[in-house]
Amino acid sequence: MPWQKKGEKFIGMNIPESFPENTEHLGTTWEEIHTSLNKALIKGEPDKIEALRYDILNCDTDEFEETYWQIETLPIKAETSGMVTYILLIARDKTSEVLENIK
Repeated sequence: MPWQKKGEKFIGMNIPESFPENTEHLGTTWEEIHTSLNKALIKGEPDKIEALRYDILNCDTDEFEETYWQIETLPIKAETSGMVTYILLIARDKTSEVLENIK
């Protein structure tokens, strides 16, 4: 896909640096992701956002493409204390499915 970058380009970058936000479609994307991460961290519960729009910059055309994601946050807890030590964030591209349902 033209928006994919090689992994080494992401080292040391945070998500907004790696995937700049489409200024023509600003919404509550980061608030939703932050809420999901907090649920995993504070409550120790997994969370799922079924369809989150976050457009991706096409590196070939330098234009944003409408893209939808399913976001899942899974807390990883320490065996001894039960405290959340990591959060696994899984992003699945759901663009085709969402756009098909819109038609």
